[in-house]
Amino acid sequence: MKPPLNVMFCVSLLALPLASSFSKTANSAIVYNRAMQAATPGIGQHVGAPPAGAQTAFSQSAPGQGASASQPPIAPTVIHVTAQKYHFDPSPIHVSDGATVELHIMAVDHAHGFLANIYPDRAAATPVSPGLVFTHPQNCWKIEKGQEVVIEFVARRPGTYAFRCCNFCGFGHLGMKGEIIVDP
Repeated sequence: MKPPLNVMFCVSLLALPLASSFSKTANSAIVYNRAMQAATPGIGQHVGAPPAGAQTAFSQSAPGQGASASQPPIAPTVIHVTAQKYHFDPSPIHVSDGATVELHIMAVDHAHGFLANIYPDRAAATPVSPGLVFTHPQNCWKIEKGQEVVIEFVARRPGTYAFRCCNFCGFGHLGMKGEIIVDP
């Protein structure tokens, strides 16, 4: 004997929230299981170790070199820069390929801005990947008078990268430029 149609409809409405929460739980379990399978040790690996040659958030070794577990993360290179009427000091800024860099930029006279190209000058017509990878990319970092802004990036490819003031600062604004040179 079949239950009446209205009873079946009510039961299916009650089961709907349970089914959606079950699918979320099931999806979470699937994601967890896949993550666990990826972390399953292979030959010569420790439990939880990344695959050989993989870069992790804590390994900053050059490609092809393994990072040892006892080696702490490398501290970023800190460079202090001042922005004042129509120039940045120092410029050019030299950094090493593969380095993590923190630019501490202070506006001395009034508000300025900072905007850097992520591709090197004279790059191929279709660059494969950016040479400067910013931790928190923005169209323009505004730097208020007397304030210091910290901009962090990783230099991934040797080359010369132009930067400029992106906050109008007066008649010489268009000439307020600089360079970051990533040395091999």
